[in-house]
Amino acid sequence: TILEGFSYFDLPERNAKPRQSGINVLVDRGIPLKTLENALSYHKHIDVLEIGPEALISNDLQKRVSLCKKLNITPFLSGIVFEAFLKRDKFDGYMELCEKNQIDTFMVSDGCVTIHPSEKCSYIEKLARIGTVYSKVGSKDPAYIIPPYKWIELMRSELECGSKYVFAESK
Repeated sequence: TILEGFSYFDLPERNAKPRQSGINVLVDRGIPLKTLENALSYHKHIDVLEIGPEALISNDLQKRVSLCKKLNITPFLSGIVFEAFLKRDKFDGYMELCEKNQIDTFMVSDGCVTIHPSEKCSYIEKLARIGTVYSKVGSKDPAYIIPPYKWIELMRSELECGSKYVFAESK
């Protein structure tokens, strides 16, 4: 059902999970677990939880992942987490962390770290063999401008490499 406060807007009912469109992402920047539990009480409206690097220092990643799975929410580590491991040449460590915590959805991005498109596609292909991949095109740097034709080209390439969804990032 539509949330009570929105009943005045004559909105259509949401599709049931798993949704293929209208996907809602909740970003976890390391909020306390109880606060996350409260936020996830809206689980019918939340499809995926993006877990940022701040949440990794809380030492309760497995609890966050388990909570998501219990509520039919897909957890994944943010692109910044992926990039931090790559920057330190620790892709195997990233894979170990995901496997240990039963995370099988991955975000591949290059918003902070420069990765050649062919290298990025090779990571997408590797990860797509074992799970679902989301990827991001764009940059956190507002001075980095990508012409629209290039965005489309990069997005198509990442979809062809195995990304299920490509997020457009800009600042």
